[in-house]
Amino acid sequence: MGRLRGFTPGVQVMATLSLAAAGCTSAERIDAPPPLARTGWVDRMPSPALSEITVPVSYDLQPALEWMESSVPKDLGNMNERMKVPDSKRLTYAFEASRGPFDVTVDGRTVTISAVVHYRAKGWYKPPLLPTLTGSCGVGSPAPRLRITITTTVNPTPEWAIRAKTRVPTLRPLTQTERDKCKVTAANVDLTDKVVKSALSALKKVGRDVDRQIMAFPLRTEAELVWNLLSQPIRLTDSLWLLIDPTAVRLASVEGHKNRLVSGVGVSAFPRIVSGPQPQPTTRPLPPLEETPTNPKLALLTQGTLTYSVTTDLLREKLRGKRLSVSGRNLEIRDIKVSGLGDGRLVIGLEVSGPADGHLYAVGTPQFDSVTSELYMPDLAFDLATSNLFVRGLAWLKHQDFQNYLRQKVRISVVNLLEDGQRVVERELNRDLAPGVHLTTTLAHGRVLRVRASPYALLVDAVVDGRSELQVTLRPAGIGPTK
Repeated sequence: MGRLRGFTPGVQVMATLSLAAAGCTSAERIDAPPPLARTGWVDRMPSPALSEITVPVSYDLQPALEWMESSVPKDLGNMNERMKVPDSKRLTYAFEASRGPFDVTVDGRTVTISAVVHYRAKGWYKPPLLPTLTGSCGVGSPAPRLRITITTTVNPTPEWAIRAKTRVPTLRPLTQTERDKCKVTAANVDLTDKVVKSALSALKKVGRDVDRQIMAFPLRTEAELVWNLLSQPIRLTDSLWLLIDPTAVRLASVEGHKNRLVSGVGVSAFPRIVSGPQPQPTTRPLPPLEETPTNPKLALLTQGTLTYSVTTDLLREKLRGKRLSVSGRNLEIRDIKVSGLGDGRLVIGLEVSGPADGHLYAVGTPQFDSVTSELYMPDLAFDLATSNLFVRGLAWLKHQDFQNYLRQKVRISVVNLLEDGQRVVERELNRDLAPGVHLTTTLAHGRVLRVRASPYALLVDAVVDGRSELQVTLRPAGIGPTK
């Protein structure tokens, strides 16, 4: 007798002995050969949907601030060095100023660095025919205060360079009150403007140095490192890989957060999860930087796998031991096995006993029922060889009724498969990809696109919607004074 591979031969023997012991007539033997594939198997996943992955690029300003702190003098002037006033031959003055630490604020693409300066000054005035008059401010009294401000506007170019424009540093009294004015009463002179001009003269190189430092940052090199990382397959598990497949980069916004400059970048990509050996990386070069709004969305193409051994176990729980009353006779389903035919169809192998004893084969194409989240086969039918047995001697079986019964019962729930798969994917898509690069993903809901019967397992192609963010932190190294 022909046997379905994987069935225990003793099952058929025991079934025959049981019938004989009950005094029944001998069962009609079934020896249907296994069905054959009509075509070969080609594994083609659906085309992935275009997604927009947000990439907040955080530029650490702390090294630049540290450079500013060390480069911009904290102390200016000398009370022992008198300076002349160009429009007055009789007036000289000296000052000393002490700068406090810098604070930073960011408004869009403009970075403003400021600090409070305390100073003291002394003036000498030589009137005609009279002794020299002297006076001071901040000596033995609260020191007047100035605010130094350095403002830089930064703009990236499509070629991944940085343009920077720093305004000439400004110095002005911290307030307009008498507290922050330097009036030398004995000489009847206000030295506030003179101190400001002298201090600015000492700071005139700062703006040019700031621009050189910013424009020297290797933005293109950093962007290519991240781009190449996104182009590589990312290993999730032993045989599961994430392909991000980036295609374009857009700059949507620039914002400031404390000592960080955060750029809202969007990466257009075709993300998907594939199983099997490590896939080849994508080879697109870094595209020009576009400046357009972004619309964050994730449509992640995934593939769930349901092995035939698991599928068989699920159907065994439902059908093994079931008895069908056919023409007054009871036909028992002793065992069931599911396998792939190799051409996109499933084989349902049945071992039956009773009036007919042996193996039957039905073939069908799996589909997905979105209402019940089940796999089923609306075209499930006995293959040609099995049908010929019915015609030749088993017409009493009413194989059409038997076939309809199988169509109703051969249904496999994939709810747990989808939920478990989504949890695994979400867990694996929240991780560090490289130093300074962290992937954060939140998945909302998924929808099955199609079901396919491969030679080795049932494949469930689905799209999971959600949102993904790739946090990139740039901390420039080696920033220092420009020679």
